[in-house]
Amino acid sequence: MVARADISLHASSGIVAADQFSANEESELVDSLIVQRLPGRTSLEARRFIEGTTVLDTSRGEQLGARFETVALDQPVTRSEARDIAERLVAKGLVVSADPDSRRYAATAPNDPLYNDQWYLKPFTSSRGVDIEAAWTHSTGSASITTAVIDTGVLIGHPDLSGRIVNGYDFLNNDADATDPGDADPGRTCGGSAMNSWHGTHVSGIIAANANNAMGVAGIDRLGSVLAIRILGRCGGSVADEAKAIKWAAGIALPGYPTNTHPAKIINLSLGSADVCTSVEKEAINAAVAAGSVVVVAAGNDHIDIDATPYAPANCPNVITVAATDQNGSLSTFSNFGSSVDVAAPGQFIRSTVGIDSPPGTFSAYGYSDKSGTSMATPIVSGIISLILAVNPTLTPREIELLLEGTSSDFPISSTCTNSFGASTHYCGAGIVSASLAVHAAAGFNPVSTISTVTPTRIIDTRTGTGGVGIGRVGDGGAGGVPLAYSVAGTGGVPVSDVAAVSLNVTVTNSEVSRGIGYVSAYPCLSGRPNVSNLNFTTGQTVPNAVIVPLDSNGDACFFVYGRADLIVDVNGWFGVNAGFYPVSPVRVADTRT
Repeated sequence: MVARADISLHASSGIVAADQFSANEESELVDSLIVQRLPGRTSLEARRFIEGTTVLDTSRGEQLGARFETVALDQPVTRSEARDIAERLVAKGLVVSADPDSRRYAATAPNDPLYNDQWYLKPFTSSRGVDIEAAWTHSTGSASITTAVIDTGVLIGHPDLSGRIVNGYDFLNNDADATDPGDADPGRTCGGSAMNSWHGTHVSGIIAANANNAMGVAGIDRLGSVLAIRILGRCGGSVADEAKAIKWAAGIALPGYPTNTHPAKIINLSLGSADVCTSVEKEAINAAVAAGSVVVVAAGNDHIDIDATPYAPANCPNVITVAATDQNGSLSTFSNFGSSVDVAAPGQFIRSTVGIDSPPGTFSAYGYSDKSGTSMATPIVSGIISLILAVNPTLTPREIELLLEGTSSDFPISSTCTNSFGASTHYCGAGIVSASLAVHAAAGFNPVSTISTVTPTRIIDTRTGTGGVGIGRVGDGGAGGVPLAYSVAGTGGVPVSDVAAVSLNVTVTNSEVSRGIGYVSAYPCLSGRPNVSNLNFTTGQTVPNAVIVPLDSNGDACFFVYGRADLIVDVNGWFGVNAGFYPVSPVRVADTRT
């Protein structure tokens, strides 16, 4: 059984933000086109075509370089009308390209009255939010990107979601109407609350509520659509329906079900329960990811260590699992945590779209409310991913996960969260997602050529008489040993600054272990020593291994030796902070030992 993942509801209040113009109105008036001329041709034929097929007169405008120029219209037309003219110019082969000379606006606070209440969208430095306004300067989304919300359905008639919802499928009732009927679940009783949660509607608004429409709240993605898929009712939903919905959302054909004509690039699963990841969930998720979908999952609200108590589908492979944080950047008191968590996002008092029940259990109006839960943190991440894909649609699900982890904001010093094991009881992932950093990085992400090579250079050699560090064997045979810290940045051809990670060959020799197996851990010093090893050895062995090690903000890497050995380190390449490679502090993802 998949349980609902929301935990609290609070009344809304309105604070009006400063008015802004809408940058997305198709009715906006434009008075010129931007055309790219054919090689060796003027725009005269294109202007004659416009004058011959409309009531408009034209004149040659400004030269913009690379054969681009403006074509002025003697009277303004709507953006939609201008786009129609432009498309016909291209279809007739009169120009290489043509577009309305639309307006662009400062991507500042939108005019939605409740926007000031959306603390989670504000800058991290002031409110531990995701800094959405800086992200909007790079991307406000794309109409070609669909995010599937597999949930209780969506209240499609909500005016703040107008034009943004694609009606998908209701797997709970096996029909093509995924409209959220509240949590009604005909024919079943399970003792659930009579109050409707409007959970799927709330999740959808976080992603895609219309911005700059002088109404309610602002969603993260201003242009994309939400595919409404229903599997949850008052009694939750079944794993079987969940697996079918995941595949269907990704555009994978299911016998006996209609074709999904809007395959989703992002699949949001704000649901789960304490359970192992089943084989059918794994198969469905793997199939969706192979089809190009990013699967984003809530960590759950039982405040448990997922390593100790399995929670599905948060513990499934190939998903991005999201924990929730509060306004202080600490783990929300309800949020699950553990090694399955990839990133964290704000999850408390998140304002979004809902239905209003009066009397309880009976829909009476459209409205807004605050909810708290990892269910709310998850669509924040999904919305950011839609902006990422708008600027770089070639990114794979795995590259998006690494990008989010590598650009996340570090947890505040006072936070109850950590991104390294052993430093706290709450491992909350790589950090709190940053919309601004992630979207900016996505624009320059190039996974093809990410490493800058250097001539292999020995930077550490503890053996005496070798011209290296010459300090002799390091380590003390116990876990309390002191790591060897080394400033890698600025040595061996590695730049002094803007280095995210280095490619090293690490070797131990002259090794000695008094008990068990010796090992070496290489890691960024400031993140603290992780519970992982980069190579293992026994007494008398010489063992090399190639490793990629993130550097901390000082350009340092630390090498901890359990046992005693001479340490030899050679550097052969480095990754820049904007090279499209996003290292994370070493994390153990599997250990079968009891």
